[in-house]
Amino acid sequence: MYMVSRYVRAKKEWIKFKRQMNLLSKSNMRIEDVIANIVYPVFEVNGLADQAKLWMKDEVTNLK
Repeated sequence: MYMVSRYVRAKKEWIKFKRQMNLLSKSNMRIEDVIANIVYPVFEVNGLADQAKLWMKDEVTNLK
């Protein structure tokens, strides 16, 4: 039951990363576009990497 109740938040996190992959697939793959659309949003302050770390920390805490 725990995993079922956590599905909604996990799906929201997955959608964030899926959106980034869609942006990458629609870009013309120039390095400037890849950096602007993928690297900066992931690694900026409170970007996807920070959100994923926070989500993992919450999940481990909730699981315990």
